[in-house]
Amino acid sequence: MLNNQKKRVAVDVDGTLADVMPMWVKVYNEEYSKNLDYKSINKWTFWSDLGISTREFFKIFSKAWSRWEEIKPMEENVAESMKMLHQFCSLDVVTGRTKDTLKYVKNWLEKHQISYDRFLAVSSWQQKIYLPYDFYIDDSPDLARLAARKRKMVLLYNQPWNKEIKEGGWVKRINNLSDAIEILKTLSPTQPTHIKYDGRRR
Repeated sequence: MLNNQKKRVAVDVDGTLADVMPMWVKVYNEEYSKNLDYKSINKWTFWSDLGISTREFFKIFSKAWSRWEEIKPMEENVAESMKMLHQFCSLDVVTGRTKDTLKYVKNWLEKHQISYDRFLAVSSWQQKIYLPYDFYIDDSPDLARLAARKRKMVLLYNQPWNKEIKEGGWVKRINNLSDAIEILKTLSPTQPTHIKYDGRRR
């Protein structure tokens, strides 16, 4: 029997809704005359291996988002999936980012017809875990590590930079938003999951 209470869900943007990293790499290659391959990025703080600072990473990040019209969604049917989630969840877009990119992100969400209740920007990912949500759909390995401690469930969007995170009662891997829908329909807030779910693409 499903819980009738609406689940409070926070959905990330970068690497979850928007496939921003190819654009980041494109800008980086243009700025530094490099030939970095997007597929080689397999670490959350990958920029340290490139010899650039966190400040420079965000500078490139801002330039990437200024080209928001060129940024593709992670999934072709992202609008349909978010609309479906919105039907049975209290659904907010919660993103950690610099203020100068906010208008670009909101434009991108509108362009791709993303359904949500509220848009919330935080200055760092750490702030997300203290917000009043039951579930997070996110690609951050650091957020996933805090999940069990804070009794918050993270549906971890599969990316090369979070492969080291193991599934558990408070962390489930997803390949797409359809996987998230299937999982969320079976769970109630504050309930750890011990279901055996095959999130592989079919």
